[in-house]
Amino acid sequence: MRKRIFIFSLVVVIIMSFGCISNAQVQGPNLRDGKSYLVMYTKEDVNFRKYPSPMESNVIQVLPKGTAVTVVKKGDRWHSVIYKGKGGFVRNIYLSRAKIEPDPPKPVVEEKPSTQTEIIYTAKTFKNRGVIWWNGWRWTWYSQRVLPGKGLKIPGRHVNENGYVVDANGRICLASSKLKKGTIVSTPFGAEGCVYDSGCASNTLDVYVSW
Repeated sequence: MRKRIFIFSLVVVIIMSFGCISNAQVQGPNLRDGKSYLVMYTKEDVNFRKYPSPMESNVIQVLPKGTAVTVVKKGDRWHSVIYKGKGGFVRNIYLSRAKIEPDPPKPVVEEKPSTQTEIIYTAKTFKNRGVIWWNGWRWTWYSQRVLPGKGLKIPGRHVNENGYVVDANGRICLASSKLKKGTIVSTPFGAEGCVYDSGCASNTLDVYVSW
């Protein structure tokens, strides 16, 4: 009976001691106690944890590469550290005595609306068919040989290698009664299009060509 009581008491003491140690390590020491603590730096982005365990549920936050932490106690696998007054644990293999410079911020890439530049229909196919239905539009062509369109204000007007009349930006010149002049649209002909003219049927885009 005495043996059982002794074992039970020993277990209680061990559990209470572990709890006190864990709380002390998690909460961290008083850094104003005059002691000198080691500062180390994260080698890469690492998890800052409540307890020395790889469980995802105890992650406090991710410390970026080059973050300085104050080491309270070293361990074989985990170091007890302080970061911004908060105690926790970091795997020691991800910490360095040498100062680590953080990665430079990634440039912000402004996303622009995608435009269709793939040639879905060749100029030859378009010329032979005369009419193509694509992307909700009825595409037809009209030749500058018949309607020169000299009054159209098309900057840098010229004919590209596929026989389309294009502007200085290489955009195919279009006519539409539904879209405003200057509207940029995707085309199935390998280049963007720009509306420069009107007077065609509804839901139709007339393509200015040279053939």
